Amino acid sequence: MITLELVLAVHDAILDSEAGLKGSADTGRLESALSRIDNWQQYADTQDIFEIAALYAVAIAKAHAFPDGNKRTAMVTMLSYLDLQGVSIAVNCGLDDIMVAVAAGYIGFKELACLLAELQIE
Repeated sequence: MITLELVLAVHDAILDSEAGLKGSADTGRLESALSRIDNWQQYADTQDIFEIAALYAVAIAKAHAFPDGNKRTAMVTMLSYLDLQGVSIAVNCGLDDIMVAVAAGYIGFKELACLLAELQIE
């Protein structure tokens, strides 16, 4: 499971190595976003790792819990979850553009989950 502390660490690591507006996270928004994944798993009985990874990405990207780096944090958290599950995703596959579409609401978590499954390195 992805924790609040892990997401905060991911965000901090991103902004330590890339440009971006630093500032405090709205931990309430972030906790709320993460609890949605827990609820989805429990009440919708979601067990598919690609769907869970996509839920993390959508929830974090749309929570806007950080002054900057929300999409990057969402993407790295999603990839970290998949890595913890033993799944690798192809590099240079356009995930940055996909995350922009996710944050804008053009791609939902089900579609993102399908894309991730297709991008899996086997």
